[in-house]
Amino acid sequence: MFELTKKSLKLYVLTSIVTLMGNSANALTISGDIQQITAPPSIVLGQVESNNTIFLFKEQEGLLLTSNLTVDVVSPGTYGPNASSNGIPQGTLSSGMLIDSWFLHSDPVGRPNMGIDFNGTVTFDKEIVGIILNSNRLVNTHGLLGASNTSYDDYRFNIFSADQFILSNDLRTLTINPITGTGADNLRVLTKSTVPEPLTILGAGGAVAFGATFKRKLSKAKS
Repeated sequence: MFELTKKSLKLYVLTSIVTLMGNSANALTISGDIQQITAPPSIVLGQVESNNTIFLFKEQEGLLLTSNLTVDVVSPGTYGPNASSNGIPQGTLSSGMLIDSWFLHSDPVGRPNMGIDFNGTVTFDKEIVGIILNSNRLVNTHGLLGASNTSYDDYRFNIFSADQFILSNDLRTLTINPITGTGADNLRVLTKSTVPEPLTILGAGGAVAFGATFKRKLSKAKS
């Protein structure tokens, strides 16, 4: 006779978490100068350079916001070049939202005074809920939204000068056109997520739910 024990319940819960996370891979459609990479050890100026590539990497997956988060852009439209700060429709992501965070980074080889004209498009399989481009806001969210083993600097995406990006009406596609010269251009993109954090699943309610499912599976197996 098979008995439901704490050990077997824990094993079932952990297996379920792995299954959920394994099914969470994002399907991206990328074109132009964008190339997806794994989170690098550092994107401090001069560490990840290219004259023809905008680097894209995932920072966080299934992050549960525990407080409201202010972002720079939440609405579709064309932003920059020479944007006015008054025309940026800032927004707030509510506490309790599950998000994934992504980072886009362009940094030419050396420090070209004329700048390199990059252009690329990425379409996410989940809705974009916010974009962060302000240097202070980028720096202030590195700890929360950044990749845990990546070192960052304070360069922003400068739509108030030469840079531009377009957020599609369906909030899935982002086209960016940074002109990057003596510095770097950085942009943080937040999308909806369907991946729950393990701690969220392992709460009391989650354990009861998984336990009930486990019991139903055992009953079917015995019948």
